[in-house]
Amino acid sequence: MNKHADFGRIADNVYYFAGFEDDIGAGFILTEKGIVVIDTTMLPTSAKTFLGIIEALYPDKQISAIINAHIHRDHHFGNETFIKRFPKAEIIAHEKFLQTLKGWAAQSGEDISKSFPKRLMQKADARTVYYRPYLQMINVILPSKTIPSDTTLKFGSTTIQLLHTPGHTEDLVTVYLPKEKILFASDSIYPTKTMPVLFMGNPDDWIRSLRKLLNLDIKVLLPGHGLIPENPHDEIKRHIEKLTYVKNGVIETLKKSERSMTFSQIEKNVDFLKGRDLLAVLRSLVKRGIVEADSEDVENASLKLRE
Repeated sequence: MNKHADFGRIADNVYYFAGFEDDIGAGFILTEKGIVVIDTTMLPTSAKTFLGIIEALYPDKQISAIINAHIHRDHHFGNETFIKRFPKAEIIAHEKFLQTLKGWAAQSGEDISKSFPKRLMQKADARTVYYRPYLQMINVILPSKTIPSDTTLKFGSTTIQLLHTPGHTEDLVTVYLPKEKILFASDSIYPTKTMPVLFMGNPDDWIRSLRKLLNLDIKVLLPGHGLIPENPHDEIKRHIEKLTYVKNGVIETLKKSERSMTFSQIEKNVDFLKGRDLLAVLRSLVKRGIVEADSEDVENASLKLRE
């Protein structure tokens, strides 16, 4: 195994490619029952590049399954490119993935294949403006199979374990190969990020999921973004420490205040987390009963530690 590469052949039957135009780490597993793809990237250009690599390496093989690790756009907007080429491929995701997409479509009244891209196009940040021409082209292809919890799949002699590891998102699934001792960690691990990306997440769930991953025998950890870490278990522990620091730091900020604080006041006093990421931490603390909020709208509520 090549433990320090950030792209290419990881094991005899496992490949991983990081970067692409949308900075995603995706891969595939060669099995006796066809190729299993882990995420399909976001942009049509990236998806076509990834699919082209697979077909160049194995021109006579069919893609039999696609696993979408979680709902964020950079992990599954490329599904359409792959399904056009391999229409019989099964798309697998956690059941919360499909529930969330259906919920967004119901809120917007849009067709489910278009509601998520249109939701994203409403943003005005520079990255979204750059991607807008691509987003207008996207049709979201839904999973054809969902799982409710940890699930083991067999493709011939290849065993693939799908582990429900919420935290970054509710639906996040990591993919573990017990024979090869390889983990596709998706965005449960961000080796090159200073702080975890929490805007749809929950730090307590994330910590629990990481502790679950610590029990695995992992020789190679393949992240959703960034370089492959040299020591998988050290990287997992580092993420647990960061998430604990984030959570405790927000609690300490509230503890120092003699009165209730608003979200904007907390944000001014916290130098390690901002915006939607900070808001997600506060929501999780309210949910756990550690923080009191005088409104369900946490962003506009008065917040204080529960006595």
